[in-house]
Amino acid sequence: MYLSGAWSMSDLGTSMGDNVGILYYPVADASNASSVQWNMSGGGYNSGLGVSPYSKNKDIAAKYACQFALKFAEGRIIKRGDPNPILKNTPKPEKGYNAIQQQYVNDSANFKTMTCFDWGLTNPKFKAGIEDEVNTLLAGDYTVDEFVKNLDKVITQSK
Repeated sequence: MYLSGAWSMSDLGTSMGDNVGILYYPVADASNASSVQWNMSGGGYNSGLGVSPYSKNKDIAAKYACQFALKFAEGRIIKRGDPNPILKNTPKPEKGYNAIQQQYVNDSANFKTMTCFDWGLTNPKFKAGIEDEVNTLLAGDYTVDEFVKNLDKVITQSK
């Protein structure tokens, strides 16, 4: 078992076939599992392209960024078949979905929430703290107010 994302499903499904599956988290206890089952921690495409308003050729750079973003999305979604649950009308991949991708596509219709995943966070204390707090919140173990209070502590302790 290892932590991965939808981006790896193409390769995993091809190489492992029916010997691979999905375990969603946060994992809740039986008393509240049905109410939080489809709260997803991590996922979606949490990246983007931007152009500084101070760029000398910002109009040209913005056009290039748009073209690059479209080609990037084409590569991931149409060529590789990476499922993208945050899009309402995801284009179908050229080669179709393998079994694990299809499971994710089917399940994603049930997703209630989805957070971005924090691969790029460089402060290890904050990264671990926010992961724990988001997991606890999405598992229904406490309220939003408690989440904010605890996250404030994480921020303070991470400085």
